[in-house]
Amino acid sequence: MAKADTPVRFEIDLWHTSNEFQPGHRIALAIISSNFPRLSRNLNTEFEFLDEDDGRPFMAMISYGPPHPPLVMPEHYKTMYGEDEVPVRENSPDEGESRVFLAKYYGFVTAVDDVVGRVMDYLDEKGLSDNTIVYFVSDHGEMAGEHGLGGKRVIFEASMRVPLIVRWPDRVAGGRVVDALVDPSVDTMPTLLDLCGIAIPGSVQGTSFVSLLNGEAEVSGNESQRSSQGAVEGARTTVFGAYQAEDGRG
Repeated sequence: MAKADTPVRFEIDLWHTSNEFQPGHRIALAIISSNFPRLSRNLNTEFEFLDEDDGRPFMAMISYGPPHPPLVMPEHYKTMYGEDEVPVRENSPDEGESRVFLAKYYGFVTAVDDVVGRVMDYLDEKGLSDNTIVYFVSDHGEMAGEHGLGGKRVIFEASMRVPLIVRWPDRVAGGRVVDALVDPSVDTMPTLLDLCGIAIPGSVQGTSFVSLLNGEAEVSGNESQRSSQGAVEGARTTVFGAYQAEDGRG
């Protein structure tokens, strides 16, 4: 990005806006720490940016740390779900340990959901919802005790599969669930460019999945997805599911 219009706030977040990145557009980037109180409190910074709406197209990104460990959150989220009521996968060898973790983890997920809800409500209040693309995605999953593992650094479905939600009331019909294989790490940019009517550079490796969003296609054209978790590499395919290279190199 070019010269910043607002100062960088190092301890709480990184907030960078620019009017020079693309003429006639407003760009904002917010990177928010994994400390939930800061996440909720500094959401107001995003609202300050939206309050400055002057009719130009804008892009604003918020990067949430939660529900990534450590599970730091208000107490009522920690106790929101009982250990005996959370679902545990059959491939979790230590059901008790998984339940202890998941009860808090689902509380943290709900906390993030509440914060995202504040953003959606704000767009409604400002009359921006219908013509604003909301793109919600995560960078990795969570093993949560499956195969006796936690975290992400393995090539299993629970680690590779991520939530991906797209909302644009003016152009994308709501309520559809698509089971096609997409790779958000490379498909996000071409998809957003396509939705905005901007030409996708020929050098881009990913593929737009707009045809999946508008119901024109049921498959993405992606037959496999490569994944790297530290020194471990593997892939997910539409036929065989997730598999990991034995030597860790693919």
